[in-house]
Amino acid sequence: MEDQPVAARMPRQMIDEIEAVKPRWVVRVNASASWNVRPGADRTFSPWRERCGQGFERVGLADIGDGERKGR
Repeated sequence: MEDQPVAARMPRQMIDEIEAVKPRWVVRVNASASWNVRPGADRTFSPWRERCGQGFERVGLADIGDGERKGR
C-alpha cells in the first residue's frame, strides 16, 4: 500500500464495496509481493483477505512461481 493520506480509508472502502455486492465468485491472489505490505502500513485488509474466500467452493488453482504456470 502506498504511503498517502487516504491509505487508511482505501482498504475499508474496497472491503465495503465487495461485501455490498455479494459476489457470486472470488478470485483470490495469495502472492505476498502483490500486496507490498510496508512497515507501518495499515493492516485492515490482511485479516479480511484471509477470510474472504469462506463460503465459496474452490474450483481451480493456478500455481505461479519460478517462471512456470500450472493450472489445476
